[in-house]
Amino acid sequence: MAKSQTIDAVGLQQERATPMTAQTPPGWYDDPDESGGETTATGDALAKVEANLDVQRRCIDGIVVLAVRGELDLLTSPQLTEAITASLADEPVALIVDLSELDFLASAGMSVLIQANDAAGKARRFAVIADGPSTSRPMKLLGLDSVLSLYSTLDAALAGTE
Repeated sequence: MAKSQTIDAVGLQQERATPMTAQTPPGWYDDPDESGGETTATGDALAKVEANLDVQRRCIDGIVVLAVRGELDLLTSPQLTEAITASLADEPVALIVDLSELDFLASAGMSVLIQANDAAGKARRFAVIADGPSTSRPMKLLGLDSVLSLYSTLDAALAGTE
């Protein structure tokens, strides 16, 4: 912080810290009139953020397995939603979402899993493979292990969906 000196009403010199301003990144508003009082990203800045999610689909004896890699957050969750919707439209025996290679799981991703569980209904089994601090831990902390069928391996999930 920079220091500035002011003289108060009694004539005493006071030193006070003044905040240093950082340069605003391109695509971000710094003017409250443009952003409604908040510093927010414009569409151009959000478009520059790369979606880091890969969803691979395979079938094992009528069971669809979606292997998810990368980061599952607000930006990437629609991609998983589309893959789940397309998979359920094929009416598989069961749907397994494998998060074992996922690096980050945000609440938006957990919401997708809950919606998928509901969409699968009673006619189809739905399971999630989650084993590790970035996947199973947040779901267990939120109590989602009582809503979703969580497994630590693909073999366990396949056995549990028979």
